[in-house]
Formats: sequence, structure tokens, C-alpha cells
Amino acid sequence: MKILAVDYGKRRIGLAISDELGITTKPLPVIENNENVIKKIADIVNKEKVGLIIIGFPVWDKISPIVEEIKDFVKKIRRDIKLNIELVNEFYSTKEAIEKLHSIGKKYKQVKHKIDSYSACILLERYLEKHYVEKKTG
Repeated sequence: MKILAVDYGKRRIGLAISDELGITTKPLPVIENNENVIKKIADIVNKEKVGLIIIGFPVWDKISPIVEEIKDFVKKIRRDIKLNIELVNEFYSTKEAIEKLHSIGKKYKQVKHKIDSYSACILLERYLEKHYVEKKTG
């Protein structure tokens, strides 16, 4: 089953997808967060035959405006896309993506327009690693 990871942002949405076996991940093009965003995600879900969507969610002690925005976004996706959706802790995913890219010689300015999708890859890698380990040990 393919899994689509979504890294929500006020202006841009980062996306990444797994392969059928949940072994590899790849970033997809960043999409603008506008009135067509849910339709664009639904199109990807249908085209790629996605079986699960994971959405990065900040796990903080306090409610912030971005948390409320993400909650509204999740409600819209659940309403329009009839698929299992899981929220995953997005803590440090953007910073980790920047650090990984820097470690292979990429400068932030070179990849800043793609960083949201690289962050979605981090979310997806973490999710797959956790569930792969749980399957092996559980």
C-alpha cells in the first residue's frame, strides 16, 4: 500500500509518497496552499492509488494558530477524501531535512522551494521505520 505524507504550510504543502512495500520514499512537487489544494491531493491519491495519508501535526503543549489551521485542513481532507488519515508528530522534520540536504552538499537556497516536500519525506521515513520495527518486533 502506498502512503502519502503531507507537510502542511500556510503557503505551501509538501508531499512525499512511499512505494507499495513501504520501503522507499520520494518527494513530490510542492503544491500551493490555495482553494484547489484538497482537489490536487485527491488527484494524487487517485492517480497513485494511495491507501493511507499521514499528516504532520505539531505536538506542543499549547494551542497555536497553525495547530488550528492544520485541524481545519484535516477536517477538509477527511470530508473530501474517503481514506484513512493519521496524524504524526512533525517535530524537527524541516530542520532535519535541511541538515540532511546540507550533509550531501546542498545549500538551503538551492532547495528552499522543495524543502516542504523533503520534510514530508522525513515524516514518511519516520512513519515507515516505526511501523516496520513494530511489525518485526510486535
